[in-house]
Amino acid sequence: MRPTLRESLAAFVLGDRRTAGDAARQIANGLGWEAAYRLAIVWRVLPQVRKRARALGVSCELGPQLSRLAAANAAQAGLICHQSGAALEALSEAAIGAVVFKGVAAIATAYGSAAERMVTDCDVLIREGDLEPALRVLEAKGFRVESHGTLRAWRQLLAERAFPDHDFIEVSHPDGVTLDLHWRIHTPIAQTLDSDGILARAVPRKIGNRKLWVAAIPDLMLMTTQHSVREQLAPQVAVKDLLDLRAWIEGDVKGHAFAQAYRRASRCGLARALVAMALCLAHYDREGTAAKAARGVYRELAAPERRSAERLAEAFQFQVREGGVHKGLIGLSSPSLPTLKRYLKSRLRGLRDPDYRRTKFRHQHRRSLRAQAAQVIGDLRSLRWRKLRAYRAVARESRALSAMRMTLPIP
Repeated sequence: MRPTLRESLAAFVLGDRRTAGDAARQIANGLGWEAAYRLAIVWRVLPQVRKRARALGVSCELGPQLSRLAAANAAQAGLICHQSGAALEALSEAAIGAVVFKGVAAIATAYGSAAERMVTDCDVLIREGDLEPALRVLEAKGFRVESHGTLRAWRQLLAERAFPDHDFIEVSHPDGVTLDLHWRIHTPIAQTLDSDGILARAVPRKIGNRKLWVAAIPDLMLMTTQHSVREQLAPQVAVKDLLDLRAWIEGDVKGHAFAQAYRRASRCGLARALVAMALCLAHYDREGTAAKAARGVYRELAAPERRSAERLAEAFQFQVREGGVHKGLIGLSSPSLPTLKRYLKSRLRGLRDPDYRRTKFRHQHRRSLRAQAAQVIGDLRSLRWRKLRAYRAVARESRALSAMRMTLPIP
């Protein structure tokens, strides 16, 4: 069976040279590079795909429309990095501790240039007790809160999610830059990954002429792993996160950062997920640095945890091969009464409260119930035991994140 475009693109950007070369030929002989680049934009990995193409000598020029879009994305990333630096400087002057993680942090620690990594916002971690002062500082810099209603109402909305796995609020600037302020990122066990510890371990980095405080690389590895799990290892999120994780692992010559990340992961319940991410990388490059890191820690897991890690990695592969699955189906593959109650309560309130619906679901695609039902029916028709088992592992991991409401405990 011929690989799908999703499979070929994932192999091209994540695989070793031989795997990537085979994938490049599959893309060229299939839907072509124009379609591959459009998918890379959806996955937000266009710079890494273009860099890989140049490294392998693959001739695949962008058309005029995509060239303009690539230039716009690079300019947007540069603007976000610059404005994020200004915002963090203002928070620092107000004695508010704040560190960046995810995309902007990856640029600062692994890529070196805003043109090498697509970003649409900047993720910032603060203490919960600093939330209201931080919002006042940012409002003075021109940012405005994106949520409707009061801060208390927003926090109640966060608590009502089916999977309340992180607490955050968006603030946006008129020039188009968005900051996601996080004050709690849940892990299955409320230990070690606390905000005070992350702030204390943060390191200064420069992007252009701006200095940013960035979470330490072991913390970045764990926060990125948690992000992929809470997004249920969907390729449009996980491929980008896997590239970041690989860049950090390869940049860590002595392997100390990944070893530290694994030790912290073991204490906060993210060991299975971190190993699963490394197994995903090893699937594409069996002799790479990430594969060696995976083998080093895989043996330390107990047999049930090894199986869980393998099934999490399988869930990613199923979605690469067959397309994204409806999130509700993953959740229902291993339901719990509290999760079902929160899900139904949220959906029912969304039907009768327009402000709630605009706030909570504004980033979700506005598809008709008929289209969503068609996707669920298609997913159910393709469901087999091995696939269900993998999705159940994702659902259990997601539920574990939301069950521990104390992670990143805030004084």
